[in-house]
Amino acid sequence: KHRGLAREAVRKSLVLFKNATQVIYNENPYARFVKSNDFSCAIVVVKEPPRPVVIQPYLASMDALVAAWLPGSEGQGVADAHFGDYGFTGKLARTWFKTID
Repeated sequence: KHRGLAREAVRKSLVLFKNATQVIYNENPYARFVKSNDFSCAIVVVKEPPRPVVIQPYLASMDALVAAWLPGSEGQGVADAHFGDYGFTGKLARTWFKTID
């Protein structure tokens, strides 16, 4: 019961900043496919230390950007939204600045 509530909280906290892509899921890709690099994108998860977040220098090279806030044991809630089972509804509590200046 509590894990379901936690997973819902993860989904509702996701903030979609940018989206120019479609995700096609393959649970068990063949090793040969992965090694071939014959795909156009990958989902990359990056941890950052608590600090001002500056994404402007990297935004042009990204097709999509989602902020996921400490999903804990229910990280599957992130996948729920990425694969279209739920929409993105989260909002920033404060502005992310374009530069540290």
